[in-house]
Amino acid sequence: MKPRQVSPDEFVAQVRQWIASGGEALADMYLRRSPEIARLYWLTAPDHAEALLEVARTDGQGSVTLTAFRTGYFRLRGVVDDTFVEQARAAWPAGRWFYIVDLRSFPEKLDCIGGGNTREELEIELAAMLAAHRGRLAGFGEHPLDEKDWLERYGSEAIETTVERPAHPLGSARAEG
Repeated sequence: MKPRQVSPDEFVAQVRQWIASGGEALADMYLRRSPEIARLYWLTAPDHAEALLEVARTDGQGSVTLTAFRTGYFRLRGVVDDTFVEQARAAWPAGRWFYIVDLRSFPEKLDCIGGGNTREELEIELAAMLAAHRGRLAGFGEHPLDEKDWLERYGSEAIETTVERPAHPLGSARAEG
């Protein structure tokens, strides 16, 4: 199953609806011509949908793919403490990639503070998270775009749109000159 392709206007309307009914959505911004490549955003207010589209249209050049997820991402959430670490150990689907993110609401992007796919990596990342992020809000789980069967396993809805950004005017002048 793949994300449903929609227009930018449909993307905004659908994400607004998801946030209004469920309180949040996750968005992945894939930047084709950027050293950063991808950004994750936790959208928690309906106006975040329009603001995200504006960022996609103005931040850089080339095309940007936005993918939004309604539910199922970083399913374990909580304040980083010993209990959260134990819950993450129990929640890890052994052998699958996991991510730990510092949950920040839009316009901040999510900060990936750990990840891996082995028991050893899990223990190292959980210890590092506890040492550096104790008391902060974090999420633990799979990145929705890492596994081809993620949408099916979690029964989540996902939509995708592509936004074309204009080429940087100085870049065009340099190419001509």
